[in-house]
Amino acid sequence: MRTGILKKLKDMSSILKEIKIQQIRKPIKASIQIPGSKSYTNRAFLIASLAEGKSIIKNALLSDDTIYCYKALKQLGINIKKRGTTFKIEGTTHLSPNPSPLLKERKGESLKLYLGNAGTAVRFLSSTLTLFHQDTIITGNQRMQNRPIDDLVESLKILGVEIEYLKKQGFPPILIHGKGLNGGKTKIKGNKSSQFLSGLLITSPFAKKTIEIEIEGELVSKPYVDMTIEIMKEFGVKVENQNYKKFIITSEQKYYSKNYEVEADASSASYFFGIAAANNSEITVTNLNKNSLQADIHFLDVLEKMGCEIKAPLIKGVGGLNFKGSYISYNSKLKEFAKQNRNNPTRPESKIWYEILCEDKLNGYRFLRQKPINNFILDFYCSKLLLGIEIDGESHSEQIEYDHIRTELLNNYNIKIIRYSNNEVMENIEGVYEDLNEQIKNRKKELKSPKSPLSRGLTLIGPKQHLSPLGTINLNHMPDSAMTVAVLCTLAKGKSTLTGLANLRLKECDRLKALTTELTKIGAKIKEFNDGLEIIGNPEKLHGAEIETYDDHRMAMCFAVLGTKIPGIIIKNPDCVKKTYPGFWEELKKIN
Repeated sequence: MRTGILKKLKDMSSILKEIKIQQIRKPIKASIQIPGSKSYTNRAFLIASLAEGKSIIKNALLSDDTIYCYKALKQLGINIKKRGTTFKIEGTTHLSPNPSPLLKERKGESLKLYLGNAGTAVRFLSSTLTLFHQDTIITGNQRMQNRPIDDLVESLKILGVEIEYLKKQGFPPILIHGKGLNGGKTKIKGNKSSQFLSGLLITSPFAKKTIEIEIEGELVSKPYVDMTIEIMKEFGVKVENQNYKKFIITSEQKYYSKNYEVEADASSASYFFGIAAANNSEITVTNLNKNSLQADIHFLDVLEKMGCEIKAPLIKGVGGLNFKGSYISYNSKLKEFAKQNRNNPTRPESKIWYEILCEDKLNGYRFLRQKPINNFILDFYCSKLLLGIEIDGESHSEQIEYDHIRTELLNNYNIKIIRYSNNEVMENIEGVYEDLNEQIKNRKKELKSPKSPLSRGLTLIGPKQHLSPLGTINLNHMPDSAMTVAVLCTLAKGKSTLTGLANLRLKECDRLKALTTELTKIGAKIKEFNDGLEIIGNPEKLHGAEIETYDDHRMAMCFAVLGTKIPGIIIKNPDCVKKTYPGFWEELKKIN
């Protein structure tokens, strides 16, 4: 029955030539659940395929991009079984330096992998296929054949990989002669795509010797690299990150199978947060985590600057009641003060951080330094355990009383606080380590689930008046949701200058040019420059128009956001959203 419904929806969407967006005429209040992250899904598919044993990937995204990756892995002989959004993957081991028995059978043949316009799959597999002892051709559609891949190819060649361009120099299709990965030192430019680096990182544990990757220039989209390193660690491989300038991956590490649940896609959520921001509305994404490493979670920080309010709901039955209502507010005003504290730690804070917390000594539990929670800043905080650590100096009675009140308030959110004195840390760090391990064991027993109440949903409330302009802002770290920022800036009275976006020209289309062309159609005042846009917001001047999407899913979805505010917006070729969010139009209809 479910298969039939999905087929029917697919057949209906395939004949859509255009969609007229329905305007939201009065504020709405809605909740939505977002499908799994494309970025996490593709990384999980690939790493599980290289892991020793059988992995189960839950809540995987089913979209054009992830299906291309899934089908390519099956072509390579990986044993993958799919049931709904759950995938069982049996990893192929002994890829390097000796080919697996499965791949020996194909020796001498060239396998051709067609990946459409799936940039993540092309970049990741271009690195991974060096491990498969066979010749493989990677190709895609016309747009993919115009997206450069030379920086990655040159980096692989330094490591001894043989790769040929089959048409245009520097672009797919390419022929990879898989003979394993030698290892050693290489370098890669950081200014075009972090996916080049992520592909290298994922593949590097199988090299014959340690790999050192030097980054030339400034690395774009750093959160995506953090995401890659995080999931590698979850599957058993460590990466040394030297301030995003150099990455070191020792050889002879292995990925080990595991059960892995893909978190909700922050990029997909950004469109619904954008709708709330534009329409003085309240929309909750019930399955999104503010502590996510996804780049586009920072879209919320931008919306807050534009006058929106963000809330994280406290789940009933977990941690008791909130003291005012049912929400924990995310206080971004403390971020700058927290940053100052991180840059100027006390000696005890430095000692516990470098000798315990920043090392992998606590069974993979990740602590953050100087973390704002509600109206407080915790010295160290682990969101998975809802566990905070405070380092106390010589306290007078008023400070002791304040600490006690703060601890009690945080307990209302089910956040437990552990306190160590300066003397304990400086004179008995081994004792602190032993006590902390014991506290973590007890904490795990206390919690029915390692998921934080702060992580179970985020609510965005748009301002009652116009959005505020942004001035000048660098969006280098969040290129996908930068497009939604751009359309929202047309609704903000005043000037916003968006910078750090040169790599948008290398995406599914030249997104800076496309945004300029289409926003001009609706009456926006916009100026395009090499790495960004200048937008003079004036919502009264905006009007409807037919919007070309350039077969770019994000063009369709970000202009849909604008269409909920400005009447008469018509999206052409709406079917392109299947690349990352096939159910987008149905969800949009539900909330309106």
